[in-house]
Amino acid sequence: MSNSFMPDFVPQVPGSRSIAARALICASLATGKNIVMNAPACDDTDAIFNCMRNLAADVHMSGNKAELTSWGKLQPDAKVLDCNASGTTMRFVSALSILTDQPVVLTGTARLMERPMSGLNDVLAQVGKTVVDHDGQREISGKSQIPNELTVDASTSGQFVSGLMMALGCAGKKTKLIAQNPVSIPFIMMTVSVMRAFGAGIEVSHQNSQMIFDIAGTGYRRTEFFVEPDIMSASYFFAAAAMTGTSVFVPGISKDTV
Repeated sequence: MSNSFMPDFVPQVPGSRSIAARALICASLATGKNIVMNAPACDDTDAIFNCMRNLAADVHMSGNKAELTSWGKLQPDAKVLDCNASGTTMRFVSALSILTDQPVVLTGTARLMERPMSGLNDVLAQVGKTVVDHDGQREISGKSQIPNELTVDASTSGQFVSGLMMALGCAGKKTKLIAQNPVSIPFIMMTVSVMRAFGAGIEVSHQNSQMIFDIAGTGYRRTEFFVEPDIMSASYFFAAAAMTGTSVFVPGISKDTV
């Protein structure tokens, strides 16, 4: 933007809930105190806060600023983790269960418990986990043995890939994750971007209908992360400017987003 440009309006646009969900997971896994700014108030962030404060970090929210002090490892305390109606939270936290040998128990709305999980559950089985649904709860148990290579069927949800990538990012070993027939590729690449912002080593390649991720597994570094504005929410302001002949500037949106 030129220094001479003076927009008619600079709206306050909430942060992207998709980016925030990924940043909050990485911050919960990065040893020490991490700050996530411009975190939106929404069901996904509320559910992630609820789960991670009982699983991996001390969590404090003040306005749109989240402070997360990670414990450095997952420490399930036998509490049932309530994902409410958030499929994002259910899938991401289920993937994180590969980082602990202790049982992880999740719950949520009846509709949430019906959402597809088979692709992720197959990977959990590959690492030695057993997934059992009973009485509105999902218990993931078993000793984790993460192999050098994992394959996930990502044809029903890219969140399976994102959750596994974030977990493997601090697994303490190099791992190759192969995503077969992935959907929602822009959201998968969003996860890669957030992981890199928190210092994770991850390389991406493509082969036929597969995405291949080489993940260093060396963990995340302490970070202050700004969640860029939600482009969908910003679009209303752009449309209003176009219809009225005025100008609007929404700071913080990266060129890669648009």
